[in-house]
Amino acid sequence: KRPAGPPQPMMDMPLCDYFIESSHNTYLTGDQLMSTSSTDMYTRVLLMGCRCVELDVWDGADDKPIIWHGFTLTSSIPSFDVLRAINDAAFVASPYPVILSLEVHCSYSQQEVLARQMREVFGDQLLLPAAPGTRPPAQLPSPASLVGRILVKASTGPPAKRQQRRMATAANNLKHSRWQGAPSRLDLHGGDAMSRRGSAALELAMDPPGALGASSGGHDDESSG
Repeated sequence: KRPAGPPQPMMDMPLCDYFIESSHNTYLTGDQLMSTSSTDMYTRVLLMGCRCVELDVWDGADDKPIIWHGFTLTSSIPSFDVLRAINDAAFVASPYPVILSLEVHCSYSQQEVLARQMREVFGDQLLLPAAPGTRPPAQLPSPASLVGRILVKASTGPPAKRQQRRMATAANNLKHSRWQGAPSRLDLHGGDAMSRRGSAALELAMDPPGALGASSGGHDDESSG
């Protein structure tokens, strides 16, 4: 008698009922202060079975968003290159959905660029919300119902004024650190480039209104100032 194979996972429950293999600061090849960023890291973690990857999005030159670990000396990579790497490796190791965890620090105009890039790269794989006025489902969809789909969740950075104060603090810390002679990237992100709460432009460009369901709080627990 042939031995029974491994039990097949149940994938028809709501998405929130599962533990999801996730990657933090996916783009970094090393430490969080001075290491290099690479699209290869997205390929690597997806081929290892990861289903949630992180993209920290900032304003780049020539109206092209970048993925970067803000307020550090790490290198940056174009968001378009990251999206293409994700698309190439997303469903090689697993057919189940890939979640893009966006931490949005870029301006409204570059949020629109990012939304267009996602539509271009992912096409019909990109999960968009139901039409405006449609009653939301009683529960989240299951992994089985989302096979081959790209999901987007997003949070915005802190308000511009507080972002500027944090930049000034980071610049001062770097000035007095032992890496004083290292090239600084802080001047790439001026006041008007800071994200505002709501990530509205990104939502509208994806599928108006509320395409991403972005939270207004981001990852900063300070009160607004």
